[in-house]
Amino acid sequence: MSERSGGCGSRGCGGCGGGRKRYEWWFVPSTQRKIHEKIFMEWELSLKDNLQNLVTSKRKHSGDSSSFVSLQEQLKEAQQKIEEQAAYNAHRDAKVAARDAAHEAEHSRAMAEQKDKLEHLSLAEKFHFHLTQVLLKACCQSYQKNQSFLFAMVALDLEFERYLGKGSFGSVSLFKYKRRRDGETLYAAVKTSGYKHAKTLYKEFQILSEFKGCSRIVQCYGNGVKQRFNDKGYVEYKIAMEYAAGGSLSNFMDRFKDRKLPDSMIREFTRMLLEGLATIHEHGYVHCDLKPENILVFPCSVYKNGAWRSSYQLKISDFGLSKRDGDTKWWHPRQPFAGTPIYMSPESISHGELGKGLDLWSLGCVVLEMYTGKRPWWHTNYELDELMKCYEPLFPRNLPCDAKLFLMTCFAFEPDERKDALTLLRQSFLHGDVNKFTKLQMNAKIDNPDDFTLQLEKLSQMLSEIRTMC
Repeated sequence: MSERSGGCGSRGCGGCGGGRKRYEWWFVPSTQRKIHEKIFMEWELSLKDNLQNLVTSKRKHSGDSSSFVSLQEQLKEAQQKIEEQAAYNAHRDAKVAARDAAHEAEHSRAMAEQKDKLEHLSLAEKFHFHLTQVLLKACCQSYQKNQSFLFAMVALDLEFERYLGKGSFGSVSLFKYKRRRDGETLYAAVKTSGYKHAKTLYKEFQILSEFKGCSRIVQCYGNGVKQRFNDKGYVEYKIAMEYAAGGSLSNFMDRFKDRKLPDSMIREFTRMLLEGLATIHEHGYVHCDLKPENILVFPCSVYKNGAWRSSYQLKISDFGLSKRDGDTKWWHPRQPFAGTPIYMSPESISHGELGKGLDLWSLGCVVLEMYTGKRPWWHTNYELDELMKCYEPLFPRNLPCDAKLFLMTCFAFEPDERKDALTLLRQSFLHGDVNKFTKLQMNAKIDNPDDFTLQLEKLSQMLSEIRTMC
């Protein structure tokens, strides 16, 4: 067999003892070892062929002194490389032999210690020890053989149900699965992004992981972003989140006449959104894109007045554009602001400023949309000239007084004048008392002094809220 065939008779073969070992095979997988061995053999044979060509060329050009000198230098350089490789091989073989000897000695010592310990054990203890060793070995072998099968089974637990929608950074689909404990069918929303928006998805999962257990923030499942190949061979990035059966707040509003929600429901929804914003701001984040499409509705039941009644819970979602409070590194001339323009504040549109005041302005836009059924700035055909001049969106005349006060706080010119989420949670708009007082007859007779005192306190609270707006 020739040397080029790489058989056992070859000097370059390191796999059967026919020659010197070429690599430290103990850490190289068998398939890679064969590839590396073949590459080294081809390099060595190529080097020999070059040497033979040099010798032949030397004989042909013996009359040309300059060619001979050049060939002689190449020959000397090639011989030097062979000698260096041989020295390196010898040094490596010595290291491998020393390491193997040390491992053998350590193994012998460990076996001797184990044998000494077994001699002092009772028959039952020896049986228990050997049984444990056998079970551990069997479990390890079973896990290694069936690892891919187990992962496939986990993937099969999620069954595609239907396509939910598509956003700026990916699509969302509904999957169902059975809970192993009782077999109940549950649902999960899986958000999928391509390579282009993978960084945004990883960032969103990292932020959502900080809000585990927060009742006003949509919850994510799993311990990371999953990578999968789609049917076209492209890599997709996925995260699983809890499914909102009520859809987004925008879809929820479509079920009502003129998209207008009842006053009591608006107040309750506003309270939930403020609780979510308070949690987000407490963690040092600004959502940057609060709008009805990024607010999810979860139907539920509550026990009220001695009976179970249907209700709804709101949760804030889609943190792909979220930033740290005060962060300015994201700004770029081609991307002067982050979010949806008609829901953004004047300073964020004009100067790219990000802060808690941006989310509170966006909250005011959402509240106004729940009252009117129309997006903010509809009266300007969604032109933002008035927004750039620091005007607020148009209020309807029939808006309750306390709702106007609340919106005036959200739409304050200076971001600091919009207060913060915790302060807004204490406003009378979320309790409905001030609005009821404004409907009282001014000449109404109040017989009970305690009731009169209570009404005066409510009036005082209303005046203090108006004073803060001035």
